[in-house]
Amino acid sequence: MMTEDKRITYATICCKDYPLCLTVAAEQKIIDTFGGLEAMANRMTEGEMGIPMTAQLAHILLEGGNKRVKALAWMEGEEADTRDVPPLEVLMDVLDLKDANELGSKLFEAIRVSRGVTVEVAEDAEEGKNGETTQE
Repeated sequence: MMTEDKRITYATICCKDYPLCLTVAAEQKIIDTFGGLEAMANRMTEGEMGIPMTAQLAHILLEGGNKRVKALAWMEGEEADTRDVPPLEVLMDVLDLKDANELGSKLFEAIRVSRGVTVEVAEDAEEGKNGETTQE
C-alpha cells in the first residue's frame, strides 16, 4: 500500500480528482512558460492571468502530480492509481470562469504544499517581525 504523499494537492475537474504537484520538471515548464514562479504569481494576483493561462498552469501541475504519483508507485513496486492528465485543449474546453477561479486557489495551494513552505507568525509583536518561513 502506497504511503500518503504530503507534497500532492488534489483538484476536482469535472467531478474527477487529479493530483497537482510542483516537481522540478513542472517548475522548469513554469520558467519556460511564464518566466518563473514569481512572475507567474504576480500575473495571477494582478488579475492578468485569464482562463487560458490558468489552464496552462493547471496542465503543468497536473502533469507534475501525475508523474510524481506514478514514480512513487513504481519506486514502491506498485501500480499507480491515477487517471491520465487531460490535454491542455480539453482543459480549455471544459473550464469556465467559476472553475478557473476555484482551480486558481488549488494551484497556489499545490505550489505552497509542494515547496514545503509554511509561515509561522510570531505571537509577540514586539519581536520586530511578522513571521518566519520554515521548510517542512
